[in-house]
Amino acid sequence: MNGIFVIVKDKDTVVAQIDNLCEKYSQKKAGSDKQQRAILRNYCHDVISLLNDCFETSLLGAKRCISIVSDFYKSDDTNIDAAFLIIYDMLLNLRGITVNSIAFKDLPSCKDLTKLSPEDIVSRANDLTKNDIVKATTCIILLGKTVCDAINIMDIRNFYKQNLEELEKEIVEKNGDVSFMEKFLISKFKAELGYCHIAMFKAGIGGLKEIKTLADMAHKDIKEHKDFLNSNISMDKANTTLVTGTVIM
Repeated sequence: MNGIFVIVKDKDTVVAQIDNLCEKYSQKKAGSDKQQRAILRNYCHDVISLLNDCFETSLLGAKRCISIVSDFYKSDDTNIDAAFLIIYDMLLNLRGITVNSIAFKDLPSCKDLTKLSPEDIVSRANDLTKNDIVKATTCIILLGKTVCDAINIMDIRNFYKQNLEELEKEIVEKNGDVSFMEKFLISKFKAELGYCHIAMFKAGIGGLKEIKTLADMAHKDIKEHKDFLNSNISMDKANTTLVTGTVIM
């Protein structure tokens, strides 16, 4: 199950709702196949309600989840035991990404690096955690690191590059239909890539000509993101997100 997921409630609330749903249906027993199918349909109904209530459903990841559960709800030929296991596994995956989710404003960023002199960037660029550029422990998880690993500019650049590519792929899969949330995420990812490229250029990291071109383009992307936020003030504060290419979730 691949995709980018955004939760639209406090993550503790989402985790609690998932836990309550799992517990509710783990205790339900059926005396016949007909009763078991009725329980499955109720389960599907409650899972779809949870997805609509807690996740940004304009994104393809949540749409896929709803589609899978809807098919189980509608079908009379479903392997009921298999359906229960698939849905339960999905909920556990969603719980995992929710636990490790992080507010947009706390996502890893090279923005603060761009304010430093080239000399200071060079001295800090190879361990952004140690130098308090990246502070949140959850960011380490999102970047696929352990607490012992150093995080550098390229780690953050790759994070946003991979997620931008994943999002663009999802939009193509939806036949080019771009939601408001996807516009925000594209704007966010491009701006964060811009900060990485400016920091790389100032620090002399990468091919000079290529990075200079990217750094020049970065100012446009950063301005466009600021303009987007100015037009939609709540966007960067209200939602919590986990942005990842693979839901291991």
